[in-house]
Amino acid sequence: MLGTASTIAVAWAAALTIPLWSRDYKEAARRLTPAEGEGFLVVRRIETPASLFVMADIWGAADEAGDSTVARSTCDPSELTRGLGLACTLPWNQVPWPNDGSRYVEARGWPCLAVWCEVRYEYDPTNFPGSSQPELSKFRGGIAVPAVQMARGPNGWGRDAALPFRPLLRGFVLDTICYAAVWSVILFVPGGVRRSLRARRGLCSRCAYDLKGQAAPGCPECGWHRAPTSSGAAP
Repeated sequence: MLGTASTIAVAWAAALTIPLWSRDYKEAARRLTPAEGEGFLVVRRIETPASLFVMADIWGAADEAGDSTVARSTCDPSELTRGLGLACTLPWNQVPWPNDGSRYVEARGWPCLAVWCEVRYEYDPTNFPGSSQPELSKFRGGIAVPAVQMARGPNGWGRDAALPFRPLLRGFVLDTICYAAVWSVILFVPGGVRRSLRARRGLCSRCAYDLKGQAAPGCPECGWHRAPTSSGAAP
């Protein structure tokens, strides 16, 4: 129980404190299939301590000549979901995608990624005249925390923090085992060391009563390892 609680607590602490943007990211793109729509799927993978973000946007066909990203792409965007296992695939959730919008998967946890969620954005110029800032549409597998704003993107606009709760099975299990082991050391090792030191000094392991010179085994003070006494003599 403590291992599971610690796994979630560490992941959520990362979700509330570690920003969503880093200039050190990987990027790839591919042309959409006819079933998916027109244009290109452009994906960025951003890794920060205890966090992974895979961001996906749809670009129109005109962007092929206007941006170098499509031209220099050397891998399929699905490769950028490495570390998320079968938790997500590309494209996510909607076929075809909207003309303007983005999706991203946010995974948190340490030492392994343990939980994840998806956030969908759709641009709404009526809410942000003359601005490219998006309107948050929906969290999937995460709890929004409006009181905490997380920077997302190089221009500094942000969104509510999210507490993801969809498990990444392998990472969740490994983190739980790791934290359970740590809690076991914290809770049980000090007591074992204390009892061992008391025994070496001739004291009761339970209550530290001085047992030196005692003829009967066990502790007369607390009854540790003491043989049960008769409840009374026969008539």
